[in-house]
Amino acid sequence: MTTFIIVRHGESEANKMKIFTGVSQYNLSELGHKQAETTAEFIKKTYKIDEIYSSPLPRAYQTAEHTADKLGLSITTEENLREINGGEWDGMKFDDLWEKYEKEYHKWKNDIGSSRCPGGESAKEVSDRARKAFLKIAKLCPDKTVAVFSHAMLIRCAEAMFKNAPLSELQNLPWVSNASVTIATYDEKDGFKLVKRDINEHLEGMQTHLPKSC
Repeated sequence: MTTFIIVRHGESEANKMKIFTGVSQYNLSELGHKQAETTAEFIKKTYKIDEIYSSPLPRAYQTAEHTADKLGLSITTEENLREINGGEWDGMKFDDLWEKYEKEYHKWKNDIGSSRCPGGESAKEVSDRARKAFLKIAKLCPDKTVAVFSHAMLIRCAEAMFKNAPLSELQNLPWVSNASVTIATYDEKDGFKLVKRDINEHLEGMQTHLPKSC
């Protein structure tokens, strides 16, 4: 059985500015680095990590570096762990999306599982990538515990997969918080299983979330 310790990146500069980030190259904020360091300490104390995988986007990779440094492990990047390609939405403030893309953003808010970012990816495409990424890691790391650093939308899609829920249920799954930990397992007999989601108590008042407008 492969155990996944899945971490959403710490607060990014884009999170702080309430920007739809997508695949834009934003770094962690000062608080994001503090969150990442605290989560790294939590992971070191709580789990025996064998491998580390990360999205190549800076905010996820920088979060992974804190854990890698603590554990003396290298980081393997995996393209399919990257965030949703927001297309025309990448780099826009959430409030502006309502004004400029009212119809598309209304669908995102109310039926995210069947939505697509204009000029970018659909939820289904992200879900397909998430499945490929986690199956690949499970195949490469049987009977290991793997720390995986990724993003809010990909983790949301992965959670639906772990629960064997259709994408139509995606809108009912809340976003996980920055630098939170979600645990899932995989074996060939039983497939994926969600163990626990959005563990963030270790952040002790440093928790940050996507805005309600997202």
